[in-house]
Amino acid sequence: GPPPPPKKHYPAEDEKRLLPKRGIDWALHATGLLGKFKLDSSADAAICELYDEIVSNALAFGCSNAKRRKGVTLKPRDVAVYLERTWHVHVPGF
Repeated sequence: GPPPPPKKHYPAEDEKRLLPKRGIDWALHATGLLGKFKLDSSADAAICELYDEIVSNALAFGCSNAKRRKGVTLKPRDVAVYLERTWHVHVPGF
């Protein structure tokens, strides 16, 4: 993948977020958009809220699948089903 974005100082509270600001910066960098666009605070909040919802739901669904197969370990295929059914995202190999 692309190299990480340039080093930047982030506030300490950023580490408490599920999707830290540096994660958003990395995604912008990976798509070649870092520096070309700046997120306002409401766009940042919306992205974080959507990310939190997707991750929480994917984990809950994946854990339910693991329980159904009588497993105690969450495996990629457990989450892949959720991503494919809900978001139409194909996870290669699963």
